[in-house]
Amino acid sequence: MRVLEIGDRKTLPGTIYEAVSVLRRGGAVVFPTDTLYALGVDATSKDAVERLFHIKRRPASRPVSIFVKDIAMTKRYAYVDYGKDKILERIWPGAVTVVLYKKALLPDLLTAGGNTVGVRVPDHEIPRILVKSLNAPITATSANISGKAPSGRLAEILDQFKEYDIQPDLVLDMGDLPPGRTASTVVDLSREIPKVLRTGPISKEELHTLFGLTVS
Repeated sequence: MRVLEIGDRKTLPGTIYEAVSVLRRGGAVVFPTDTLYALGVDATSKDAVERLFHIKRRPASRPVSIFVKDIAMTKRYAYVDYGKDKILERIWPGAVTVVLYKKALLPDLLTAGGNTVGVRVPDHEIPRILVKSLNAPITATSANISGKAPSGRLAEILDQFKEYDIQPDLVLDMGDLPPGRTASTVVDLSREIPKVLRTGPISKEELHTLFGLTVS
């Protein structure tokens, strides 16, 4: 597990090049996001997704969401019903994951055999640059062992993985993320009436404004 510090603008292209090279080889990369540190692999590769599940010790019954660069990429890998792209324009980039019906380009393991997938455009340049450079979605699951707490503190993340033989291949170190961050809000848009599956950084008032949803 190699740790590579994210430097200034001059060194960032080289850092991204190395990270994308790892992803193209089927490897796993830990990187910062607008919520927490995430663990990413090429979401279109069954072998890479399988490796992700091994690294996280994650049950195959639990699906994994993906990062995309924009709405156009979303439509390549998931079905966006008429009119719902207007909703996506209002919430992205941001800390809202939406659940949509997936297309066959994504492996079944990613979605635990289900027909839907969580999708998000993050409000952070690192994951967006990684997705753009790879030209494919990457997994958006938090960088932690399944059952343990996700974190924005890099030392805590490294401690979780170091005791296991199978580890992430590369860690992009941006230091500790701002405290108080939580996992993204999750809204199911695969149904006619959107439903909140997980509350997160988006407030109840914002959910009501965006979706007309009342959250107790």
